[in-house]
Amino acid sequence: MSIPCHPVSTDILEEKSIEKTAAIAHQLLVDQTLFQRYSSLTKLVRIAAWCRRFVQQCKSKNQGKPLNSTRYITAEEFHQALMGLVQVVQRKNFSSEISSICAGRSADLKRSSLRRLNPFFQDGILRVGGRLSHSLHTFEKKHPVVPPADHPFTALLIASAHKQLLHAGPRLMMAHIRERFWPLNLRNLARKVVRTCIQCFRTKPELQQQLMGQLPSVRVTQSRAFLNTGVDFRGPIHLKPPGRRSRASPLIKSYIALFVCMTTKAIHIEMVSDLTTEGFIAALKRFVARRGRPRTIFCDNTTNFTGAEKELKTLLRQFNDQQHQHTVTSLCAEIGIQFNFIPARAPTFGGLWEAAVKSLKHHLRRVVGLKALTAEAMQTVLTQIESCLNSRPLTALSEDPNDLVVLIPGHFLVGSALQSIPEPDLAEVPVNRLSLWQAM
Repeated sequence: MSIPCHPVSTDILEEKSIEKTAAIAHQLLVDQTLFQRYSSLTKLVRIAAWCRRFVQQCKSKNQGKPLNSTRYITAEEFHQALMGLVQVVQRKNFSSEISSICAGRSADLKRSSLRRLNPFFQDGILRVGGRLSHSLHTFEKKHPVVPPADHPFTALLIASAHKQLLHAGPRLMMAHIRERFWPLNLRNLARKVVRTCIQCFRTKPELQQQLMGQLPSVRVTQSRAFLNTGVDFRGPIHLKPPGRRSRASPLIKSYIALFVCMTTKAIHIEMVSDLTTEGFIAALKRFVARRGRPRTIFCDNTTNFTGAEKELKTLLRQFNDQQHQHTVTSLCAEIGIQFNFIPARAPTFGGLWEAAVKSLKHHLRRVVGLKALTAEAMQTVLTQIESCLNSRPLTALSEDPNDLVVLIPGHFLVGSALQSIPEPDLAEVPVNRLSLWQAM
């Protein structure tokens, strides 16, 4: 039999090149879906950390090294996985900028969005340059990582900060994120996260324009934290009775006492068992023991505050009657606290603590909602809310990385942000073992 032999046409060769191009496009699509598959940054980083551990253990097994037998991801592995994801994101979105920086062609960045950040490339990560190299902050705070603005990784980063800060506003999220990262167009991205958050949308109040009056002297005079304090009550809140797990057990009604500094706007939160004079005096004693004795307290003109003032005056009069001991007399002279009452049924005169109560409700409604917690759990939540409120920025945030750290109420209390990562103490480490930025 004679079998005809047809020559190979050039169309088949062209189809091979098309298949190769389709494979490359499919690989890029998988890279995009890796960040879009998960809605939590923590879950994404943990999966990447487990994958990194698997690869390292395979290499260690082939080389005869001991394996990592821990059943949890350590902080170092979590950080390495996070930086690994940052490298993937930066090499895809800033490939031309990284090539220009590595080649020393800084003039090519004139048309790039990174031209104002003075970026540099170190250890495979693109960081912000700036003029803060000689400051005492950590290396990550002086030179934060630069993630792109239009990447799903940046959206996961901002959403994680939004949940970590108990559904905080855009300014607090910006101050918290910029301690380690410097995303491009962060202000608009933070507003978008708050605007698209379902929990924040359901509890968003309607804003009203109020005519602002002149600030009193205690608001514009320099003083220590909580020297001039405003106080207000919020409630009631319902707590579960201790030692009972039955659903039919009646709930306990309690209240929240909120103290706000008139100068620094720092906030102190106390939980009060009932709305009585004795309950307020007990909360006031706890506040004085932890924050120091105030000179002036501004509060609403209600019966429990009025009764507390009368009992404090009686207590002060009893102390001053003991004139035979000079030390007791000098001590009792410092106990007097001056109460200033606003007009009855006029909450507009106490706008500072009313705004603080509003901020407290902002976090409390989104975290607790209608659930009834135990007294211990409620105290824990209130303490965390107090930490978030004392970490909110008092000044406007700037897009310039050379500006100083934003001023917050926590700087007047502990000297730094309450939500920031603690900086390591390198005082006992020899100088020859420190890197250049650690020695600075």
